[in-house]
Amino acid sequence: TYNQLNSARKILANYAKNEKVNISFVDCKNDKNNFVVMVSNLKKSMNPTNTDSASALISKDVNKTYTHSVPSYLLVDIPSDGTEIIRQTSHEHEDNFLRNIYRNISDMVAKIHSSKNK
Repeated sequence: TYNQLNSARKILANYAKNEKVNISFVDCKNDKNNFVVMVSNLKKSMNPTNTDSASALISKDVNKTYTHSVPSYLLVDIPSDGTEIIRQTSHEHEDNFLRNIYRNISDMVAKIHSSKNK
């Protein structure tokens, strides 16, 4: 786990700098199988009442594959009666350990930036 995170350090540092956030990795004292990733708004990260932050619990299992499913909608024309119907479909992606971390961080950054605009 440490070796993979260490190899991604430059990528994560550049991403954090570009998005103006702070990314922290914290070991769980009572849980040897997981760690916490925390993302906070860089301008408010020193503020103890910071509400512009998010966290995620990530498994340390580097061999596990994570399935990520995103719903999407498809508009289908029915030419016989001139109507259209909407069908729900989904796209599935399989993420490895690092891609799962990147996806979680990206989702948390989006959440922080959207809460800043409210």
